[in-house]
Amino acid sequence: MDGKVIGNALIILTVLGSWTVTLGAPITCLIALAPELESHAVGELFNPIYILNWFVCLLLGLMMLGYLLTALGALFSTDHVMNITMLVLVALFGIGLLTSLDPDSTLASLVRFVPPVTPFAMVSHTTSLPAWPIYFVLLALVVTFLWVIRSFLVLLFARGMFLDVAPRRFGNLIKTLSTPTVKYEP
Repeated sequence: MDGKVIGNALIILTVLGSWTVTLGAPITCLIALAPELESHAVGELFNPIYILNWFVCLLLGLMMLGYLLTALGALFSTDHVMNITMLVLVALFGIGLLTSLDPDSTLASLVRFVPPVTPFAMVSHTTSLPAWPIYFVLLALVVTFLWVIRSFLVLLFARGMFLDVAPRRFGNLIKTLSTPTVKYEP
């Protein structure tokens, strides 16, 4: 499960990176040629701290969603998982973008500490990162949350892979998860 999730997250980041390079080169040339912008605009655009933050937080966010959706995909049909994926992505990116309107507000500070939203809020706050101690606490919070949901969802994924019929109700899902696993020995 880990390889599948990390591989998919890196594929998505590769596609985003290729779009960034494809669209970034002309935009960079336009910024560099614009007389009203000062010479530090291009350097600010490619600040290594911003790029690293964007990559790390987006990778953590995609891994978190990947674990959740891989486990759900083992239990439900692909159409249901795709609808859930789109809904969750829109909600998380939307909350992250809403807090970027005023990154120093109390709401933005609180949203940063909600683990499912943290990586996406940090991506949208790339130009206004918090102080280093708070930044490392936020990263530790996201990694801890990722580890916790991974440990729970691996069980869900393993159970879902061995099901003959996907549960149709939430109660049946709980019943499936609470039954002990049977180990087969050859």
